[in-house]
Amino acid sequence: MDGANIEIWEEIGEEQGFIFGASVEEVDGIIENRDKFTPCDDFLAVLKRIEKGDFGEPEFYQQIFDALTGEEGAHYLPKDFYLLGYDFPAYVDAIERADALYRDQ
Repeated sequence: MDGANIEIWEEIGEEQGFIFGASVEEVDGIIENRDKFTPCDDFLAVLKRIEKGDFGEPEFYQQIFDALTGEEGAHYLPKDFYLLGYDFPAYVDAIERADALYRDQ
């Protein structure tokens, strides 16, 4: 988590923040094993929807799509450099927790 997010989290309080994804301590190990990792079915389904054009012209998203799915060296960053596929289940869980917390407000 970067400095700005830490400051926001401290201001709003832990109970109002939804932190998700790999910790700093986990990242190196995840990166080392990136080629063995398969994203969850929900993440793969989102990629298929992007590829089909469900969110607009697929060409608009091509660079992002390539960065998430391309082979090493096919673009300037290693495949899924920001670990979006790894963090996706935790992101979905955080969104569901936020929805549940604020649903009645």
